[in-house]
Amino acid sequence: MRRRTLAGEARVEACAGGRGLFTEEEAVVTLRPGEDGIAFRVGGVRIPATIGHLSADPVVAAFAELPPRHTVLAKDGARVITTEHVLAALAGLGVTDAEVLVEGGEEVPIDDGSAGAFVRAIERAGLREIGDAEPLVIDRVLTVE
Repeated sequence: MRRRTLAGEARVEACAGGRGLFTEEEAVVTLRPGEDGIAFRVGGVRIPATIGHLSADPVVAAFAELPPRHTVLAKDGARVITTEHVLAALAGLGVTDAEVLVEGGEEVPIDDGSAGAFVRAIERAGLREIGDAEPLVIDRVLTVE
């Protein structure tokens, strides 16, 4: 498998007033070429998009007793909220490496609730291949229930 990143920057800002679904904060998202996996940058902190950075802390107190309704990544006191639509766009387009800068707030703007705005922005920026990915080898039985 080949690794893939953006050919240039992709910016998403005017979607749904640029506001987050849960925080209602205005934010601008800039997707940049990367060479070290997918990571978000919020307030100067780089947060890798890995399982180890998932946060179970609720965005608002009302969510404390409910199942998670958003995907939050966190590191060193910084967090980025509602990352699933950006991640879906990147995965759907086969992007393996990118930096996602979130400015003005800590939540990705919701737009129409789909990954569409991010897909269109990434397609405008273009994609480029950056090398071969290390193959994933499953060396034991994994069970998911």
